[in-house]
Amino acid sequence: MYMAYGWPQVIPLLPGSCPSSQRIVYLKLAGKLLLVVSPSHLELWGSSQQRVRLGKYIRDEKSVREEGENLQAVWSPDSKLIAVLTSSFFLHIYKVKFMDKRIKTGERQPSELCFASISLLLSEQVPFAGEDLSVSNFVRDGKTMLLGLSDGCLYSISWKGEFGGAFTIGSQRSDSNDDRLLSYPVGNGLVSGVDSAALASDDKISTKSAIAQLELCTLSKLLFVLDSDGTLVVCSVNKKGLKYTESIKAEKRLAGDAVCASMASEQQILAVGTRKGAVELYDLSQSVSLLRTVSLHDWGYSADYTGPVNSIAWTPDNSAFAVGWKSRGLAVWSVSGCRLMSTVRQIGLSSASSPKINPNQDSRYEPLMNGTSAIQWDEYGYRLFATEEASCDRILAFSFGKCCLNRGVSGKTYIRQVMYGEDRLLMVQAEDTDDLKLLHLKLPVSYITQNWPVQHVAASEDGQYLAIAGLHGLILYDVRFKKWRVFGDVSQEQQIHCKGLLWLGKIVVICNYIESSETYELLFYPRYHLDQSSLLCRKVLLGKPMVMDVYQDYVLVSYLPFIIHVYHVKLYGELTPSSKAYLELSTVRELSIMTAKSHPAAMRFVPDQHPRESDVDNDHLSSDLSDREPSRCLILRGNGELSLLDLVDGRERELTDSVELFWVTCGQSEEKTNLVEEVWYPSLGDDPFIQEDFLQLDPELEFDREVYPLGLLPNVGVVVGVSQRMSFSASAEFPCFEPTPQAQTILHCLLRHLLQRDKNEEALLLAQLSAEKPHFSHCLEWLLFTVFEADISRPNANRSQISGPGHLKKLSLLRKACDLIKHFPEYYDVVVNVARKTDARHWADLFSAAGISTTLFEDCFQRRWYRTAACYILVIAKLEGPAVSQYCALRLLQATLDESLYDLAGELVRFLLRSGREIEQAPTEADTLSSPKLLGFLIFGSSHKKSSLDKSSSFKEQSPHVASVKSILESHASYLMSGKELSKLVAFVKGTQFDIVDFLQRERYGCAQLENFAAGLELIGQKLQMSELQNRLDAEFLLAQMCSVKFKEWIVVLATLLQRSEVLYDIFRSDLRLWKAYSMTLQSHLGFAQYHDLLQILEEKLSATAGEGSSRDTKEAMKNILSCIVTIITLSFLTTNAQGRKVSQSYETYEYTAITCRSHSASITDFGGVGDGKTLNTKAFQSAVDHLSQYSSDGGAQLFVPAGKWLTGSFSLTSHFTLFLHKDATLLAAQDLEEYLVLKALPSYGRGRDAAGGRFASLVFGTNLSDVIITGNNGTIDGQGSFWWQKFHGGKLKYTRPYLIELMFSDTIQISNITLIDSPSWNIHPVYSSNIIVKGVTIIAPVKSPNTDGINPDSCTNTRIEDCYIISGDDCVAVKSGWDEYGISFGMPTKHLIIRRLTCISPYSAAIALGSEMSGGIEDVRAEEITAYQTESGVRIKTAVGRGAFVRNVYVRGMRLHTMKWVFWMTGNYKAHADSHYDPHALPEITGINYRDIVAENVSMAGRLEGISGDPFKGICISNATISMAVKHKKVMWMCSDVEGVTSGVDPKPCDLLDGKQEKMDGGCEFPSDVLEIDNVELKSCSYQMN
Repeated sequence: MYMAYGWPQVIPLLPGSCPSSQRIVYLKLAGKLLLVVSPSHLELWGSSQQRVRLGKYIRDEKSVREEGENLQAVWSPDSKLIAVLTSSFFLHIYKVKFMDKRIKTGERQPSELCFASISLLLSEQVPFAGEDLSVSNFVRDGKTMLLGLSDGCLYSISWKGEFGGAFTIGSQRSDSNDDRLLSYPVGNGLVSGVDSAALASDDKISTKSAIAQLELCTLSKLLFVLDSDGTLVVCSVNKKGLKYTESIKAEKRLAGDAVCASMASEQQILAVGTRKGAVELYDLSQSVSLLRTVSLHDWGYSADYTGPVNSIAWTPDNSAFAVGWKSRGLAVWSVSGCRLMSTVRQIGLSSASSPKINPNQDSRYEPLMNGTSAIQWDEYGYRLFATEEASCDRILAFSFGKCCLNRGVSGKTYIRQVMYGEDRLLMVQAEDTDDLKLLHLKLPVSYITQNWPVQHVAASEDGQYLAIAGLHGLILYDVRFKKWRVFGDVSQEQQIHCKGLLWLGKIVVICNYIESSETYELLFYPRYHLDQSSLLCRKVLLGKPMVMDVYQDYVLVSYLPFIIHVYHVKLYGELTPSSKAYLELSTVRELSIMTAKSHPAAMRFVPDQHPRESDVDNDHLSSDLSDREPSRCLILRGNGELSLLDLVDGRERELTDSVELFWVTCGQSEEKTNLVEEVWYPSLGDDPFIQEDFLQLDPELEFDREVYPLGLLPNVGVVVGVSQRMSFSASAEFPCFEPTPQAQTILHCLLRHLLQRDKNEEALLLAQLSAEKPHFSHCLEWLLFTVFEADISRPNANRSQISGPGHLKKLSLLRKACDLIKHFPEYYDVVVNVARKTDARHWADLFSAAGISTTLFEDCFQRRWYRTAACYILVIAKLEGPAVSQYCALRLLQATLDESLYDLAGELVRFLLRSGREIEQAPTEADTLSSPKLLGFLIFGSSHKKSSLDKSSSFKEQSPHVASVKSILESHASYLMSGKELSKLVAFVKGTQFDIVDFLQRERYGCAQLENFAAGLELIGQKLQMSELQNRLDAEFLLAQMCSVKFKEWIVVLATLLQRSEVLYDIFRSDLRLWKAYSMTLQSHLGFAQYHDLLQILEEKLSATAGEGSSRDTKEAMKNILSCIVTIITLSFLTTNAQGRKVSQSYETYEYTAITCRSHSASITDFGGVGDGKTLNTKAFQSAVDHLSQYSSDGGAQLFVPAGKWLTGSFSLTSHFTLFLHKDATLLAAQDLEEYLVLKALPSYGRGRDAAGGRFASLVFGTNLSDVIITGNNGTIDGQGSFWWQKFHGGKLKYTRPYLIELMFSDTIQISNITLIDSPSWNIHPVYSSNIIVKGVTIIAPVKSPNTDGINPDSCTNTRIEDCYIISGDDCVAVKSGWDEYGISFGMPTKHLIIRRLTCISPYSAAIALGSEMSGGIEDVRAEEITAYQTESGVRIKTAVGRGAFVRNVYVRGMRLHTMKWVFWMTGNYKAHADSHYDPHALPEITGINYRDIVAENVSMAGRLEGISGDPFKGICISNATISMAVKHKKVMWMCSDVEGVTSGVDPKPCDLLDGKQEKMDGGCEFPSDVLEIDNVELKSCSYQMN
């Protein structure tokens, strides 16, 4: 089968001499030649390995003007003559003459191509020129051409230019009076027979319809005549050719709306394109019957969008066909209707971008957007050439890979899934079936250059070796060691013309064609050595083999018409690299089956699992079945028939039809790990969307029809297939086609099949063998679900009304499925998950077979499977009543609290509170477990409204179970508070929505009382370790709750632990006696030395305000505390280190810290700014900056942005300037493209990020500045990014999206204490700058927003990033320095970078990324105290060939990571390039990468370190790293290639490549002790006072 890969290539054509019609007239391939006929000229190209123009003929303007443009054309079978009919009905015949000298294209030997001259032999007007007729296309054989006319006649012309005249088509007469059409063979295989249409009764087909198209199938001797009214006439042709026009007889007429047709001669299948944009496939082997219809309708495209079918082209092996539409696009389908490739993107009928909903959607990157005029496959099927409607300036060439399937003369490859292109293998590789990748493996240039293209591929039985044959010779590939083995003697290699490959254990079997004698032979080579001296055996064959197969020591070869030979292979001696064995080949069976319908397309041995009757009667029966010769084989024919052949008596039994693929995986292994007997991929009928009842006994696999299966992995229980994906690049005109492997489980199909056949023990054995395989639980669930769904979906499925044996038999299948699954611990989850997927009305039927719901609940409860037990609560409520379900839920609630499962406890609480109101009501038809009202709030609580036990929940008339809930919760809260288990208390409150405020008020002098400040501070400090982020968040939460009830003792303790000087200051300035006691306590305890800095800060603040005589009372102080706490909780540690604070509202004075304070101030309102969120303020901001720039040399100036929403476009800053945002101020980025200047691409990038052109200026922009500050007290800059994201995804941007802040070529920059949300792209981008501080910044963007990097220092020196909180759709911090050749040329590295106290959430990217644009170099990066949640990786290094430069001296320590895909991730294959001009020899240097003191939990894979082959990443050091793996982690926890390094104290154990020798690692990996210059920069205390 065929899959597109890579970018489409463009073949430029010559411009014409002013033609009026812009359309390719004719496109045809013959061997390695490609002929293109345009309206005014002809071009001959080489279509093979070298696409070179070989010859041309350009008509002059006079000829075009007088004789008309080229209208139709045809090429003679011997490629020597070209006939062209012009629009003025002149016939031109051209001669093609090839030169003797071959073209040299740089290889060691000349190519097979030669330059050609094209000359005009004949120019004559046709006889019907003056009859006002239109014409169809030409068809031809070696002597004659036929042309269809608009009067319904055919016209014959010889290649000598002789006009044979017009004629009509005759019809066959029937001598029978039967209404059926004649049923005799016509030509080569067509059996005539009309089902719905009859021929005319006279000798001629009388029609006035114009002939629109002709299609000739030379092999089958059939001519297809297509009329303009959509009727298709099938005609027989004389064996002597088209010259004998009187022998052209009509056999069948197909009425319809056909517009084109194409015949697959080998398959005897006719593809008919219709005006509705669909393609109908007809089987011509026995009768002209409709097989199926394919179209893009299921993707949302009707004929109104694609137009009618314009052209159809079959692949050379007739296994697939390409379809081009007149209005838009191209697609490729397999014969079975599997969509293999489409230039039109899949959207679906209900999608918002469906043509039916949005007919004007943008498809900027789509090939053939204006329609397809002609398509042709090359001779090997590796390239599909296509021309576009209304265009004659180029041809598009799509590259295709072929899937290795079990057909013809090459062996099976289902164990190693491989596709192959003209010069490469595309091999599926996977550590497990969840992470399949397609590896492009190019063949050695020394081999493929001389033997292009790849012809055959076969995999060894274990999948560890591949045999590949090109035009000559053979090459072997060792998958494990990644090594090639070729013939040492090139002359021997050239003597092999491989026509088929097989593996026989360690032996490669080659079907070789001997050109000199035109004979075939089998060659047996050991895989260790390819040389004539190592040849084990040579066997001459009877003729050309059509099908071959091998099993154990037996080889099957079949010939035409249907002759079968079975050979036995006996090996004498041991086959090793150091010894040569002797091989003997003997014929053990010969069959000649004369009654066969047609020759097979594939044959596979079926090993007998049991002795035959003749063997039983034999006294000398061998106990070793593996020594017995196979006596049966499966046969698949081209029409999809699958049958079983007895090799002893030659009898054939038909099994099924419409089969495209099948695998035989059973064997004689003693372990019997594979029990699959026969599995096939069904080829559905006319309507592929009707699902057949699975209860039939055929073990068909349910597989996505967009995924073509490559092979079967029986040991894992999955089918591996491949589907089309497209990736888009702003630097490429067209998308890149990427075949993507996918896996689908099949175990449930096989188990169901065995249960249907009452093979319960075999089903259990298969399930037990598969219990450790991936997706086992999922397979059991699908088994039960499909059986149950089929059971309840039957007509009259009411169990109370059905009786009788049939019903009992139907129910028994459900019971058998349940009995099977009961053997496995997954049973309880499987049953309740199936219940969730089905209507609650049928639960009684399910649990009558699965077991009583309360019993299942009790089993889960006793095994402490509380989450599974909770899922049964709703089932119990439905089947047993509310009282029973409430009792079970209360028991489960107490157990979950004891186990600290607070999220589950919360769902149980909500269920119990609602059960009295909802479950006691009679359920409706919609009450299913998937409904949010029911089990949803037990499992998906976050998506539903939360209930809480607060004062709003009245307990005056509480039901007993509600009172029990309250009692259980209060008891547990008292237990936690008494033990000061504060982290658990916070989790308990959040999970159950327990009213902690009411509880604290009641327990102020109870379990919540703190009797001693010092003891309380010490105890709570031990319980809540402030070094961990989660504990700090818990303390913040508790502090807010204590403020709500004015619990001063707790407030002081928690504020001290959190070192919240503002909170303590507001308390102590109104109660100095309390301050003195507090100060003395902390100073007198040695264990409280860590708080001395806090005391000093408080003392300075209190001393500064002592002179003011503050008289605020305690009530006012608590008011300020509440205000401060609201801010803390709202930002949730985002503003932990924020220092901007309003000192006094009465004076409107604001304090902040900055590098430099300013002498002059102004407000944006002074320049006409309006903060209503609607008025555009771009001019106001720019005027303000321009005005304040006059103070640059006089102490600088600051611009204050007060509370409000300030809509603005891009504006530029000035030097010695501060932009200050009030905490309630928001800069809104304008959504008008005109408000953003278009700048040139950055010199180190060479192009924009989103598009090849320039880029929009950032919202806040500056260049060549000095001393610039952007700060505030957590004011906001809102990029309103959704506007830009939609344009980006729709491909509607000509320039790169703006950033929020970008400063270029600047020095001394501070960005602090602000919040950035929803940036169009990157948030903060200092570039080509130095001495930068980014501090206390909060950045928030949706995690799926495109390219919303947080902070991107780019070619910067001396940068300090600290105390930042980032939620992003891309990397939180991305360190960059230029892209490919542009960055190398610019040559400005990023160095001396500090990143500390960073908190990151980025599910699809890294906390810190180095690269991939690092072509200027990155060095001396120091990161510490990094915390990441639900982030793809910690610190990621990404680079690629072509980047050049270096990443070195990177130091990371103190990372705390939670829920990660990877902890350590490096990749040297990051493929995005600025353009195609990058230097492939520019290899990056990655060295000196140090990680230490890492703690990570819930991790899928510890490390994925992939360097570059020949350029390994060196000097990697990892020490003191503890990684807790997720429950469903990858089997391989470390994946390493091309890396070198050392480790110490790392768990789990790293890969061997990191096991370098180092004598000592005292203190772990290196972290510098010197202080960088930027760390010495101190911030001053500045203020702003409003006038």
